[in-house]
Amino acid sequence: YAAVLAVKDAALAMMSRAAELDERVDAAGPHRALGAWRAVLPVAAGGGAAASRAHFDRARVLAPDDPLRLVAEAETWAVLVQDEGRFESLLAEALAFDPARAGDRAPEAAIARRRAKALLERKARLF
Repeated sequence: YAAVLAVKDAALAMMSRAAELDERVDAAGPHRALGAWRAVLPVAAGGGAAASRAHFDRARVLAPDDPLRLVAEAETWAVLVQDEGRFESLLAEALAFDPARAGDRAPEAAIARRRAKALLERKARLF
């Protein structure tokens, strides 16, 4: 954890800059990453549920069909706030996503499905 805190300022600054340059790149990847990162950082270190929620909400607006966002939000934000219903809903949506409609992002959709299944298997340890 100390290593994360040691590099968090630089990492957050770089990803924030990426969002400024093109927040739509990688299906809103900068916001997806910032949402996940801020969910695991304490509020005093620039994280917390509210900061995380804002980035995931922006990612949803920019790339509403991105299954990687669904999985990241479930894994980080839903676990942080212990919202088991939201966790299950996000992962169900990711699993229901048809990779065939993902086009050139089909590999990412397949990764999202695998991660969603793995998270559901770990649910009892997370809640």
